Amino acid sequence: MRDDQQSRQSQQKVDAHQRLKLRYMNELLHTQFGFSAFRPGQKELISHILDGRDVLGILPTGAGKSLCYELASRLLPGMTFVITPLISLMQDQVESLSRLGIPAAFVNSSQSVDESDRILSDTLTHHAYKILYVAPERLDNAQFVRFARHIPLRLLAIDEAHCVSQWGQDFRPAYLRIPDFVDQLPHRPVIAALTATATVNTRNDIIRQLHLHDPFVQVTTFDRPNLTWKIRQCSSKKERDEAIVDDVLAHRGQSGIIYCATRQRTQDLADALNDAGVKALAYHAGLDAKTRAERQDAFVSGRIPVIAATSAFGMGIDKPDVRWVIHANAPESLEEYYQEAGRAGRDGKPSECTLYWMENDFRTSRHFIAAAGRDNDELTPEDRLRVRQRMTNRLEALHAYCLTMHCLRNTIMAYFGEKKTERCGRCTNCTTTVPLVDVTVQAREICAGVDEAQERLPYGIGRAKLATILTGRMPEMADDSGPDYASWDSYGALSEMSVRDVKTVIDRLIAGDYVQITGRYATVHAGPRFHDVSQANFSLRIRQVPSDHGTSHVSRSRRLHSRTLFGMNSSVRAKNTTSGGRTVGAISADNEELFKHLRSVRYALAKKKNVPSFAIFTNATLRAMAAHQPTSTQEMAELPGVGPVKLAQYGDLFVKEIRSYRNK
Repeated sequence: MRDDQQSRQSQQKVDAHQRLKLRYMNELLHTQFGFSAFRPGQKELISHILDGRDVLGILPTGAGKSLCYELASRLLPGMTFVITPLISLMQDQVESLSRLGIPAAFVNSSQSVDESDRILSDTLTHHAYKILYVAPERLDNAQFVRFARHIPLRLLAIDEAHCVSQWGQDFRPAYLRIPDFVDQLPHRPVIAALTATATVNTRNDIIRQLHLHDPFVQVTTFDRPNLTWKIRQCSSKKERDEAIVDDVLAHRGQSGIIYCATRQRTQDLADALNDAGVKALAYHAGLDAKTRAERQDAFVSGRIPVIAATSAFGMGIDKPDVRWVIHANAPESLEEYYQEAGRAGRDGKPSECTLYWMENDFRTSRHFIAAAGRDNDELTPEDRLRVRQRMTNRLEALHAYCLTMHCLRNTIMAYFGEKKTERCGRCTNCTTTVPLVDVTVQAREICAGVDEAQERLPYGIGRAKLATILTGRMPEMADDSGPDYASWDSYGALSEMSVRDVKTVIDRLIAGDYVQITGRYATVHAGPRFHDVSQANFSLRIRQVPSDHGTSHVSRSRRLHSRTLFGMNSSVRAKNTTSGGRTVGAISADNEELFKHLRSVRYALAKKKNVPSFAIFTNATLRAMAAHQPTSTQEMAELPGVGPVKLAQYGDLFVKEIRSYRNK
């Protein structure tokens, strides 16, 4: 009885404490911060911080991450450090807190040594500040560590916490040393790790790398129902730039951001918009600090409606009325895209996010990924390999987003581990009837090629080389030092297609997890759904791709309808069947030996004439010969890939070999 009574009394004290805590939280929210209610996730995170528990908060852009440590710091004794990589955020946040009557300061590389020393001295001797913003690299400074050991540090807030994770797109090695800094303190503070975008892998990495103690994890929804997601593939820079200018003109008078991959591109687009009558400025790291500050202020204040900027612009900047965000290039990950696009519509009003992309964007990114980490001495060779693989995975996930035919909102949410079933009804894929092309046969041939490459090449094969082999356009080696690709079963299997079109289908297979890009050299291997391709009910359809010469979507569509798929002979497709997941001409198992025999004849003839094997006949043509077994040149002429010239040169020889085989 006494134990029950003590338990009830203890629970009553806990309940009373919680009520008092929530009362203080709500009072501060109203009186000092001027908000009528907490946004989703804020109250729970603040409450656990005040209870002395580590937290990990994944709140999308505009969800109010900064309030979590700002309000908590007002109710905690002692000081709060905020670790952030963004100098612009430090200055803006300090000015904002000062207007609210909260004493705050920052120390970073933009200050003189005397100014930084004065701030630290005032903090030590006069307790002048409640919140101090610092860059992660500052924690390596011995003087700063000595300073931190002599102040009552109660909360360590880590903003942009994804920077600690090698799974994240903005990995910064200095974040890895935060636990070393904490270990040097006389008392461990509560740690609050906060970020806008983090997949499940990134979240787990944050917890592990920061040594969080049994953290409370709050992940709010990644759904931004006020945002409309759009994508458009372009075939040339000219087409893309003209489309972007037209898009901005359609939103004349509204505030918007254009994210660009390079400094030069920001200036080019700003010039193009000004020429079109839209006031726009360029913003990038190559500008001096004064110019950047002036241009940022002009945009935030609304004096300039449009800014063309590189990726760092907008982080930590509070401008709720951005009505649209355009990406003039494909970024390097969905995390990066979601975070930047999420700066639209922070006031909850309808806004648009549009991604203009070209295949060359991804080729450029893959080139840079191949060199990632090379100059970072803090990474071991194994670390560099892991970083490149993870960067590749993230890039291919973004590529899959560009290629998907599913609802774009649902695709984004699924990437971050949040499932939705209903379509948004507003994105490009929900509102546009896109002409589709059936590439089931081609997909099976590609997977057969991947399977053969895995068997023959232990080091793997790249996407471009695979496409070249499948089309039969791989030049023979000058000597016998390399693989004899012409002897492969897959060689020339898709000879009627262009290399570009084969790569398009490969990319769609990657997007569907049928094949995947792995390894140091970004080679193609079987994916989790690889064996689904061999199933009878498998089918694959893809969007028609833009013309290399900037042909409009409508004219391209009409031209595709007026000819056979990707230039492929329809009679060949009609004769194709599948066997064990490998696409072949209508060839029986008994005649597979004939195909191999004809291939050896072709190989010997090619060596004798010193020409590539496909220059004589492609694999597809040899398979047609094995399937139909023509016994005269007249019958041979009916087969695909046998024109008058080749018939005159090689017809009699191959008819003779087929007759000989049949007689046996």
